[in-house]
Amino acid sequence: MKPLHYLFCSFLILSFVLFFTSCSSDEIAVSEENGTLTQRQNLVNSFDKTGVLYKQLFDASQLIPSDSIFSINQIILEVEKTAAQVPDFVALQNSYTPIDTLVIGSIVFDQAITVKDYIHGSILSPHAQQLFISLTDSLHQNTTGNSLNLIIDFEFRVIQDIQLTTLDKEIMLTSCSIMRYNLDNGDDTDWNDDNSDIIKATLTGIKENSSKDIIMAVIIRVVNKQQTQDEL
Repeated sequence: MKPLHYLFCSFLILSFVLFFTSCSSDEIAVSEENGTLTQRQNLVNSFDKTGVLYKQLFDASQLIPSDSIFSINQIILEVEKTAAQVPDFVALQNSYTPIDTLVIGSIVFDQAITVKDYIHGSILSPHAQQLFISLTDSLHQNTTGNSLNLIIDFEFRVIQDIQLTTLDKEIMLTSCSIMRYNLDNGDDTDWNDDNSDIIKATLTGIKENSSKDIIMAVIIRVVNKQQTQDEL
């Protein structure tokens, strides 16, 4: 019996080895990406596609050669060029206009203008503004690393709030979707200034259309990442 047992075990080991060696690095990467998307999704959010597109565009932007990115203007051009190669994103573009470098620079470098200032200056109703500010306060004060759960709970509240307008819900649910998927871009689930800049970008971009908030959020993320690398 022992020889048969050893033979069977050897067969199992060989099968596992063949299985894993047959998987290419691309297949493993796709599997990991799909797993991340599943972890970050919130199916009750009817605007969750926005966050998925943000994640796809940000991941694609990581393939931009680092030596081609020096200024904010170049980052904008490279990200917009990358976006033109993402079919789902192109389908969202309506009357898209180029992004102003001064707007991006203000979001990243002028921290005197807080995320609350951006919320107050948005097209959200007063009630929606207070709700959104309460979310940002909770995220900043959160010390347990469960930012993802806080955002998802907030989305449920937004969906059920009958005082919010349709536009209020679209803006906040779109922003929350991008915020959720942004939590996995090299960060943990803690909140930081980069995430606040994402909110500033989405509130600014969505004043025009639903594609501009996505691309502005990606540009802000790339600029912030470059700033972090330059400081190292």
